[in-house]
Amino acid sequence: MASSEYLARHAAPADPRDLTGQEVLGFHSRLAFTPGAEWLAKYGAGARVVLVYREIVEMTAAAVAGVGLAILPCTVAATEPALKRLTPQTLGTIAVSVTYRRETTMARPVSVVVKFLVSALRARIREIEQMSGV
Repeated sequence: MASSEYLARHAAPADPRDLTGQEVLGFHSRLAFTPGAEWLAKYGAGARVVLVYREIVEMTAAAVAGVGLAILPCTVAATEPALKRLTPQTLGTIAVSVTYRRETTMARPVSVVVKFLVSALRARIREIEQMSGV
């Protein structure tokens, strides 16, 4: 993701796996397990990390201000109109699990909640895909 201010100073990367010469927003070690941090560690060797962030909210604000490229969760980036998605590719995913006691598996209230969560997550995914043009 990049702002128009950043893109006025730097050409967008032709390939998201080659960030040579780009200025990127880095992840603090406490976020090292996130898909964005893992992706940046794998493909960001040629980039210059200009700032490191502990919070995604702060990283998003910096990206909007044009400080650098940011690898952000779709749920965050899709709601920020000042940022432009630079690739239609999904750069990382994370599994979502619902945990409940085994003996409640057949209980109707549990079933209703699980069905609601699945439905809400699927609807949010469709919404993000529409917002980002994927």
